[in-house]
Amino acid sequence: MQLTSHVSRLWLAALIALAAALAAPAASAYPEFRFSTGAARCTMCHYSPDGGGLINDYGRFASEGQISRGGDGDFMHGLVDEPDWLATGADFRVAATARDRDADPELALFPMQGDIYSNFFAGDFSLAITLGVRAQVRESDSPLSRIVSREHYAMWQPDATGPYARVGRYFPTYGFRSVDHTSYMRRYLGLHTLEEKYALGGGVVEEEWEVHANAYMPAPVLPLDFSSPSVVGREATGGALYGEYRLGNDGTVGAQSKIDFTSDDARYLAGVLGSYYFDAPSLLAKAQLDLGRQTFDFDPGPSRNQLAARLGLNYFPIQGLMLGASVERYDDDLSVSVQRDALSLSAQFFPLAHWEVMGMARFEAQGGEYGDASTLGLLMLHYYL
Repeated sequence: MQLTSHVSRLWLAALIALAAALAAPAASAYPEFRFSTGAARCTMCHYSPDGGGLINDYGRFASEGQISRGGDGDFMHGLVDEPDWLATGADFRVAATARDRDADPELALFPMQGDIYSNFFAGDFSLAITLGVRAQVRESDSPLSRIVSREHYAMWQPDATGPYARVGRYFPTYGFRSVDHTSYMRRYLGLHTLEEKYALGGGVVEEEWEVHANAYMPAPVLPLDFSSPSVVGREATGGALYGEYRLGNDGTVGAQSKIDFTSDDARYLAGVLGSYYFDAPSLLAKAQLDLGRQTFDFDPGPSRNQLAARLGLNYFPIQGLMLGASVERYDDDLSVSVQRDALSLSAQFFPLAHWEVMGMARFEAQGGEYGDASTLGLLMLHYYL
């Protein structure tokens, strides 16, 4: 009976989202396409040196010729030619969710993302600004409190390969930089929604390898009306180091570390990660493992040892369709049985350039209580300019 109720909720959420899709736009590039499209470096498709955000001309070309099933991937579908000193874009997402957790509505329909990107270029220098709407299922006190700028930074980058430096607000390079903010590797490692930091960093990106280093401090979330500035996540100051070596055009191996401090604690993280694309079955495998140690200023007792792990598979049966599965674990304290486990299944369809429809089911359990797992169903429509 309980399973039937869960299935009914998922179907109802799907129908709501499908109706909303007729009136709402939404889409974007994913790191899962890094090798399946022949692009071994993130900078082949993105202006950012570690991927994410606004895509460049090559990324737009790949979106129409290799990721989607056709269409025109250019800005504004090719109707507008931008000057050389400017690159713009936008991402819009609307989502419907069904879940069985009491803390949130069981059924919800809401705008998940609404971001506008602008990159201004002057020789080897650029300025990137993202202005958007903070997604929120519950109502807020003021509509203006939801308008935020989660990224704004100045960068020196003479070429897509070679050295670069940047300063401003962005995510310090760490992990796979997945767009899935529900992933434990983002949620618990300082990369959750609106946890971008104010940072000073740089690195080198070459054909066969890359390295990134960043020092950072907390970034307040300042809504447009400035009525209630706050910091999302850990109010930490620290640094992150990431290095990666590419296995030709098929995969990567990498290592990373992060150290940050708050007024109450310190956390030390070190991890390894890798990915490999199997061309014949069109299958991408990704894995990441991080070990952490957390110490507390207010407690002279033993420190906490932590673990975060993820294994993911992405299968591309036909052009325009990506199927995904992943298993994750996060353990905040290895000495206590409070670990979190998650299984996620997803299907993403890219019918035309600029458009994506995604469905996802996620099952989570804590402390090994798999018989009492919480469930989440999501259907999302995504459009980008």
